[in-house]
Amino acid sequence: MSGTIYDELKKNEENRRREKFKFYATILSTNILVAVICLNLTTEGAAVKTSPHNRILHPHFKMIITPLTVIADIDHNAPETPVTLMNKSKKILITKAYLHEDVGGTPARFKIEIPEEEVLKLSADSEELMIAIPEVKMPVPLKKPIFKRVSQYEVSL
Repeated sequence: MSGTIYDELKKNEENRRREKFKFYATILSTNILVAVICLNLTTEGAAVKTSPHNRILHPHFKMIITPLTVIADIDHNAPETPVTLMNKSKKILITKAYLHEDVGGTPARFKIEIPEEEVLKLSADSEELMIAIPEVKMPVPLKKPIFKRVSQYEVSL
């Protein structure tokens, strides 16, 4: 013991301050590192979701641009929205179509994907404005088998 008790207490107090400083600096730096990593992940994920390369194209469907009045909720992060197309007289034209994106224009024009066999159902002149509602799942009518009361065997006498 070369020094006095006062010197020893002073050294111990300085060591405690250094340890506290190291502790708080470590906590602060790790929290900043976690925040930076989380922000990078969320911005990269959002960029991947909204890129136009993630669009889903369906087989036997045709992509067209047509004027529409959209009543369905459009999720801009989703690559497509399933809709049902109706005319102004509330007659269902196409039961399942996929709404992709807004092209713009005076009457709102949208890029939609419809089945190839139902392209002819759309009017030749695109002046008739159609309405897009959320997809209505129509039940498929079951065909009842026709029972004939005729024997399938021949009787030879």
